[in-house]
Amino acid sequence: MVTVSDAVLDSMLLEFVEECKKKSLQAYNTFGILYYGGFRISEIISLGTLDLNNGTFVMQPRKGNNVRTLSYTDFPLDFRDIIKHSTSVFLFNSVSNAQHFFSNHWKYKTIFHKTKNVSSHLFRHNYAKKLKSQGLTDGQIQLKLGEKQLSSAQNYIYSILKK
Repeated sequence: MVTVSDAVLDSMLLEFVEECKKKSLQAYNTFGILYYGGFRISEIISLGTLDLNNGTFVMQPRKGNNVRTLSYTDFPLDFRDIIKHSTSVFLFNSVSNAQHFFSNHWKYKTIFHKTKNVSSHLFRHNYAKKLKSQGLTDGQIQLKLGEKQLSSAQNYIYSILKK
């Protein structure tokens, strides 16, 4: 069994986002926001309010109270407009639709260890790992992920993917 490096996972996910651009605007927007923001699919589908201030935005989901503050500049320009307008027209309308698209179009699903359920949640793991490689502390990553418990954030940061 071989461990998938963080760099390899990142390139696989970015390649998937770019492939989505050719297939579906909803997929490209949804998975692009997952890639650049580390959201859960359920968070972006249920976007509540966005407060744009000084180059950051505060995301308040309609359900729950895990408020997240992210830098607006972390996202490429085409995703900033989608976030700014908080419009679901350009996103999948359900978690199951997004997950179904991912399952059908993720070409690397067969290389991962069969006991590991490969899902679009890989984007969240990847985001946490990228933040760690940029020098953020576990506590800072916890805040960016909107996790209440440090141990939950650490599960993303230090997860090991095997193929």
